[in-house]
Amino acid sequence: MKVTSIELHPTGSSEHCVLSFRNPQLNYSYNVKSIVGLDADEIVARYYGSGSDGTTKMYELSLEKRDLVFQIGLNPAFENYESYSGLRDAIYRMISASRTGKLEVQFKNGNSKVASLEGFVKKFESPHFERTQEIKLTVECDDPILKSDPVSGVIEDVDIDLINIQDDVSTAPHGMTFDVTIDAVMDSFLIKDPTDIWSFEVAPVGGFLVGDQLTLSSQKSDRYVTLTRASVTTHIADKIVTGSHWPIIFPGSNKFHILDYDDITPGDVVYRHSYWGV
Repeated sequence: MKVTSIELHPTGSSEHCVLSFRNPQLNYSYNVKSIVGLDADEIVARYYGSGSDGTTKMYELSLEKRDLVFQIGLNPAFENYESYSGLRDAIYRMISASRTGKLEVQFKNGNSKVASLEGFVKKFESPHFERTQEIKLTVECDDPILKSDPVSGVIEDVDIDLINIQDDVSTAPHGMTFDVTIDAVMDSFLIKDPTDIWSFEVAPVGGFLVGDQLTLSSQKSDRYVTLTRASVTTHIADKIVTGSHWPIIFPGSNKFHILDYDDITPGDVVYRHSYWGV
């Protein structure tokens, strides 16, 4: 991941702060001297089920919550009547501008946002009497995975009933949002691994009717299944068949077998590129 600058954006506000580390000269008021917490400090394998053969163990790799610690040098433009205290106050105001208290940390390459993290300011430290004026800002991120803005994945027809989602950007596994339109009466919707290691099936009472739209999200922090029929949307997560596993996208090629593929029309697959660290 190539990153040339970092921006701090309070949620719901136009206020923001640019942290530069490419040009530590006179162009920027805030220069990053160091950042702790950009790496995957401890990857944890959490068991969440067994494969259909009963012996294959399935684990989801994840991280504990992440603390980002920014060491920021203050560089006031004295000719423009800036001061060290004024730059500190500007950071305080920026933090307080969030209506939710959350701060989005954006990792940018030029003008493009590559990924972001969202968290709360945990600590603000400013040694006023040191020779070099700096501040230390700690942001606590409950969701530690860096994520891009939502993107639409390309579905490739590998075979009659096999689809492929290619993610050559992410470095970490992640969920997706996937919708299909039902073109024929069917008892259930089934998506599974081509080698039958895992499957995900949802079977509403009475099955699916022609014109139904099924939407599922396997995003880790936002998992749901809905059925839209005659413009009415109903949550049907309670109709997920016991033993099902949420479909996950891994870096590289992801092939999914869909039962009765000819009886559905697949829609867009939307997900966010995900990274263990910078």
